[in-house]
Amino acid sequence: MLRHLSFVRSGLRGTFVRAGLATILAVGLTAAAEARRAAIVVDANTGRVLHESQADAPRFPASLTKVMTLYMIFEQLDAGRISLNTRFDVSARAAAQQPSKLWLEEGSTIRVEDVILGLVTRSANDAAVVAAENIGGSVEVFAQRMTARARQIGMSRTTFRNPSGLPDPQQTTTARDLAVLGRAIYERFPQYAHYFTRRSFVYEGESIRNHNRLLGRVEGVDGIKTGYTRASGFNLLTSARVDGRHVVAVVLGGSSGRQRDAQMASLVQRNIVVASRHRQPDREFAQRLRQPAAPITTAARTETPAPQPAPQPARAPEVARATAPAVATQAPVALAPAAPAAAPAAQTAQREIVPLPNAVRTASAQSGGVPAMRWHVGPRGTGQPVETAQVPATTASTARPAAAPVAPPAPQPALSGWVIQIAAASNELEARRMLNEARGAAGRPLAQAQPVTEAVSRGGSTLVRARFAGFSDRRSADAACAALIRQDFDCMAIRL
Repeated sequence: MLRHLSFVRSGLRGTFVRAGLATILAVGLTAAAEARRAAIVVDANTGRVLHESQADAPRFPASLTKVMTLYMIFEQLDAGRISLNTRFDVSARAAAQQPSKLWLEEGSTIRVEDVILGLVTRSANDAAVVAAENIGGSVEVFAQRMTARARQIGMSRTTFRNPSGLPDPQQTTTARDLAVLGRAIYERFPQYAHYFTRRSFVYEGESIRNHNRLLGRVEGVDGIKTGYTRASGFNLLTSARVDGRHVVAVVLGGSSGRQRDAQMASLVQRNIVVASRHRQPDREFAQRLRQPAAPITTAARTETPAPQPAPQPARAPEVARATAPAVATQAPVALAPAAPAAAPAAQTAQREIVPLPNAVRTASAQSGGVPAMRWHVGPRGTGQPVETAQVPATTASTARPAAAPVAPPAPQPALSGWVIQIAAASNELEARRMLNEARGAAGRPLAQAQPVTEAVSRGGSTLVRARFAGFSDRRSADAACAALIRQDFDCMAIRL
């Protein structure tokens, strides 16, 4: 009896220890998530800050970077150097960008208006590089111009290294700077603001939906852009206008798209009612927006001290970056020094939702599509992508990013029936990690499913599909997708 009680006491101690460790781990993860969060709400009519939290802490912008890329495009349109029907050339480097993308082909061309809509709705990385190369001559020079213009309009703590927001430890910003950008793009280019309200657009026969789920769901919201990387968390830059009131709000570092959207909706609804209905002209701000673009040389890049990323466990290996080529132009612009504060944890990977091309959607599993996406399950198994995530990127800005080497997947048995696809990763290890996370989150609907990976090549890149097989009918596959979508995963049911 005593021996039995000792076993019981020992078992209880083990239970308490495990529970304590789990609690400590949960608290640690929550603290880490809180540490990277930042937010701000600004009255766009007056410039008054209505709410702020860690607004000056350095953060990774992720795809919010593309708002600055759009600003640069709008400048060219406003100056008459290009038109909406101007066709930009697609280079090998642009075509090789990691998803999310429009799957532009090397040697093709694309209209400027389609570049704009591709950036706003799909957050297309290939479209961002197309804009950079056709306006700036190269990604490196365009990024310098982005930084210079950002400093001129008042974004004093922002440094850009690429036009897309794909991972770069030296590409940092703050919530306050992004609010400045949000105000600036509406103040300077009101004629183009309607693009941010577009919920979808059709490109080459495919309907592409906007990732911003607050459009049409929160009163007054009329833009602007979502973003996500693993290091940045879920980001959102929003504009909302109601009864003459106009606020610009920023949320950075959300733990999920759903949590970020809920926080943004709350911030907008609580603060727009106290915003002013009357515009108060800010002549200094307007003057900064009208300053002519300063000339750029590569020397300008060295004048901006690069913030050092904070140490992080299991950090991905550094990728060597190509040195920017020398550009013969006028005298360099002097950039205001960036804040020397330490940057957030280093970025390791990035995912973006990518709808499958039309031709792929009707193909068999052997010739099917590649990228990750979330679908609302419908009566015929179709749906729409609804959120931004980003495909793990292991390449840096080089002449042509090389695809990450993919370990050959383990031999898989022949599949039949129904499968669900949750992602397309950059390598086998990442795909299996996603499958493990999905199985743990979904619970019973995936308990008997078989995790499957499959390497595929497209557009010069190799990706690894992450799928679950073993569904006997459509109903069980749809149920599994529905369970994953509720947990903020991407999912699509496919019949083999």
